Amino acid sequence: MSLIGETKGKNFLFPCPHKTKIKQIEAHAVGVAVRRNLAWPVTDKNGKPLFDADGNPVTENKLGIEQFTPHDLRRTAATFLAKMGNMDEVIDAVLNHAKQGVIKVYNQYRYDTEKQKALEAWERKLNSIISGTASKVITIRSRKKAA
Repeated sequence: MSLIGETKGKNFLFPCPHKTKIKQIEAHAVGVAVRRNLAWPVTDKNGKPLFDADGNPVTENKLGIEQFTPHDLRRTAATFLAKMGNMDEVIDAVLNHAKQGVIKVYNQYRYDTEKQKALEAWERKLNSIISGTASKVITIRSRKKAA
């Protein structure tokens, strides 16, 4: 298994990129990286920022996709997990939500097996979407016309 980035001796799957800090990346690091890459400052050949006619910084969307946040990815995964038939308890466990009410006290089960199965199914779904082998969506109107 290869890990992204240099992790030797750091014991972190996603280590902090700063050489002087031996710790994991901060919780907000992915959000910051997404925001930066959706609006990357454009500079001239000397490295000075460029501005448009209204005085706003010129930016480039390095990701080439619409605005989103990492939380949107959690919401999408949760929605698809539900659509694939997973119980809310399993989805909450996948999202690492804290149990509430009496369940918090009496249900100490961690749903590890169910989480693994749900995430493996989600992996297959994502791979089918990315590879283009996912089934095509047929709108109700086009289906009625075909009938």
